[in-house]
Amino acid sequence: MSFKILSIDGGGTRGIIPAKLLDCMERTFGERVQNMFDLFAGTSTGGLLCLGLGAGLRPATLVDLYLQRAADIFHESVLDRASGLDEHLRADYQHRRFKRILEEIFGTRTLGDLQADKRFGQLGKEVMICSFDLNPDRSADRNRNYRPAIFHSAFGRDHTELLVDVALRTTSAPTYFPIYQRKYIDGGVAMNNPSMAAIAYAMNNSPALGEEEGEYLESGYKGLRRRREEISILSLGTGTSNLNRIEPGVIRSGNWGNIQWIRYLPDLLTEGNVQSTIYYARHVLPDGHFVRIDPYFDDPAETDSLLANRKIPMDLKDRATLDAMLAFTERVFLRHKAKIQAFLEA
Repeated sequence: MSFKILSIDGGGTRGIIPAKLLDCMERTFGERVQNMFDLFAGTSTGGLLCLGLGAGLRPATLVDLYLQRAADIFHESVLDRASGLDEHLRADYQHRRFKRILEEIFGTRTLGDLQADKRFGQLGKEVMICSFDLNPDRSADRNRNYRPAIFHSAFGRDHTELLVDVALRTTSAPTYFPIYQRKYIDGGVAMNNPSMAAIAYAMNNSPALGEEEGEYLESGYKGLRRRREEISILSLGTGTSNLNRIEPGVIRSGNWGNIQWIRYLPDLLTEGNVQSTIYYARHVLPDGHFVRIDPYFDDPAETDSLLANRKIPMDLKDRATLDAMLAFTERVFLRHKAKIQAFLEA
C-alpha cells in the first residue's frame, strides 16, 4: 500500500490556493482530506494549513481564514504607516493579532493532542511542521550554527508543544514578523517546500539510542523505515508569478555589490530552495511518485485576471485579488483533476 504525503509550500496569503485545491478535492471526490493522506508536511502558511487539518478543520474553513482574517493577520499600525519605521527598524507586522486568531482556532491544544485524537493520530496520520532555529540549544551537539527545526506530532519530544507556538514558529517570516520566542523564524528560509523533509522522515531507519530513547517514535526509530517505492507525494505550491528571474539586460556586467543584490536575494533564496527540493524529490522517488501542482499566474488563460503580470505579495489583503485567486484555483483544479485522482487511487 502506498504511503501518501501531502506537502504544502509557504507563501503567506497565497496559502488560499492550496486551501482551495484541497476544498475542491473534498467536494469532487467526496472524502475528507484527512483520510486521503498519511502524513501532512507544511512550511509557513503550508504549516498553518497542515496544523488546521490535523486539528480536524475542513479546507473550506481554512479558505475562509484567509478571506476573513488576512487584514488582521497582516495588520499595520497607524503609527508605522505614518512614520515608515516598520521598514527599517522593526518587522512590518507584530504577532499580537495573529496569535489571538490562532488561539481562537487551536486553543491550548498540543501536537500530542493531534497524535491522540481518534479522528487523526489514532488513524496513523501525522503532521510535521518546518521552522528555523537561529540559536540551537543542543548541548550534545558541538555544531551550534543555525539550522532547520522540524516539529512532529509523532515525536515524543514534541508532544507538549502548543499548536499556537508551532504555527508562529513556522510563519515568522523575516521582515514580516518578529523572531518568535527569541530564536524561531519562518521555515521557508531553508525548506519552503518541505517535500524532502517528509521523504527523509518516511525513509529514516535510524534507531533512537541512549539519551534519545523516548524522544522520537514509540517504535524506537527516528523515522518510518518506508521503502522509496512505497512513498508518494502530492506537493502543492502557493502560486507563482513566474517572474522570479533576472533578465540579461538587468544583469549587464554582473559585477554586483550589496545594493544590486539586496533587491533580489529574498526571492532568489526562497525560489532556489523550492526548485532544488523539487529536483531532489523527483530523483529520489520513482517516476510518477512525486506529483507537483505549481499554479502559474502568467498562464495564457489568465491574461484578463487580476493575477496576470504581477507579483502577488505574501501579505496580500485585497479581497478582490483573493477572490480572483479562488476562481483561478478552481480552473487549476479542473486542469489537474485527472492527475490528482490517479495519485489518490494509486
